Amino acid sequence: MTDALTLPVWPPAGNIFFNRAAQTFNAWMSLVRSDTFAIAMVTQAEFESAFTWYAVGDHDQAFSFYQWHWNPRGIDILVDTGIDVRKEQSIKRIVAAAWWELNTVEKKARDAIAAATTPYDASVAACVLFEGAGALNATARRGLGANRWALWFADNSAFVAANPAQ
Repeated sequence: MTDALTLPVWPPAGNIFFNRAAQTFNAWMSLVRSDTFAIAMVTQAEFESAFTWYAVGDHDQAFSFYQWHWNPRGIDILVDTGIDVRKEQSIKRIVAAAWWELNTVEKKARDAIAAATTPYDASVAACVLFEGAGALNATARRGLGANRWALWFADNSAFVAANPAQ
């Protein structure tokens, strides 16, 4: 039996996973200028897709970093931004799609994430209000994941700086 609060196992240090995490963090920082907010959204991307732009889930209905369902979320993003979340490979544009959503139909989520004072609380808000995860202990796992990312970003600032969003 596994502990319901077990976090995803990270790959070895040299894995592209960490480059993508750093690029995702930097993309968010260019928009929000808040480590807490950026870490929350990095955590959601890790748990939803492990930073894999071509991730497909929910019975082939959800796509990309944030597992957007095509109808209506993906269609709305495409119509208003020109970003097709089913195909987009640019981390900057994937984050831009999420930012658009947080500034239109997900303002309540944006406001709650921004109001949080810790990465844990911001990630819980993102999990509940943006992601809408329903899995057992999803919010606690996201919060603990955010704490792990906060430590990783603090310990790897040179690596993060060397991986701008693309």
